[in-house]
Amino acid sequence: GATVHITNAQGETPEITPVDSESWTDLHGVWAASADDVWAVGARGTILRYSGASASWSPVANVPTTETLRAVWGTSSKDVWAVGDKSVVLHYDGTAWSEVQVAGVTEPRPDLYTVWTPAPGHVWAAGDGTILSLGGKE
Repeated sequence: GATVHITNAQGETPEITPVDSESWTDLHGVWAASADDVWAVGARGTILRYSGASASWSPVANVPTTETLRAVWGTSSKDVWAVGDKSVVLHYDGTAWSEVQVAGVTEPRPDLYTVWTPAPGHVWAAGDGTILSLGGKE
């Protein structure tokens, strides 16, 4: 659950500041909508959010899975996606997280390790020999 904030990362003297994650849970992925809106995901369905308003992260309540989450990405603070073990796919719409049902994935359901969305409504996720395209026109 260790997290740090790095400033001046491209400069000659980057500054690394510890930030309290408020969690002992293993974290696997992070994505920032902005400097004041950052998401992290991890073991047992953990989702944390950093708003920049305090020196710590806030755990998200009512996450609809207990599977380990491996990656998070979005197009804005109202369109965030998380993926993880057993092909779990979650979406945040600015109000709440919900599970997205994924069809056509065989048992045992593969773990997903990465997610990317080029535009709202079109999501790519991949892992364990699987590439998923959700939404979009392709």
